[in-house]
Amino acid sequence: MSRGPVRARRTHLTMASPRPTAAAQSAAPKLTAATRSGIFTAVVFVKTSNWLLVAILSLTVGFHWTLLQSVAWVGMIIEFSGQGSFQRAVANTFDGQHPCPICKLVRAGKNAEGKSEVRPTLQKFDLFADRSAGFYFPPSSESPFSRLPLMISRLEAPPLPPPRTIPG
Repeated sequence: MSRGPVRARRTHLTMASPRPTAAAQSAAPKLTAATRSGIFTAVVFVKTSNWLLVAILSLTVGFHWTLLQSVAWVGMIIEFSGQGSFQRAVANTFDGQHPCPICKLVRAGKNAEGKSEVRPTLQKFDLFADRSAGFYFPPSSESPFSRLPLMISRLEAPPLPPPRTIPG
């Protein structure tokens, strides 16, 4: 009893449809052109400020010199490999005897950053002052022991037995 080709039975699994239904569209908040523009502006501002922060931090730690030196080395390897073997080009690049103009610029820039024109002055702090610090604590009219009887009276146990009803 052959019934023909076996067909796969379709299951009715609902998958996310590419378009929302009419009920979902009415429930979703309407985004106007102004709202979309504001969101776009905020996203662009955040991304731009993040990139600006990365650039400022990179300049602060001296990454620009590393980047320039890397560009110089790549250029020197390309230039020297045209004159001989690749191994000889790498050796000439990193031996320090064949600097290119960018290498000289990077070296001068790093040296200029290392030298600061304004020398910080060190201040010597005197830990032991010649005169007193100027704190004055006047004597109190009551001593710490004048409240001792009050503290003792509060340490007594409450009267027994506690009342069971509230008078009233």
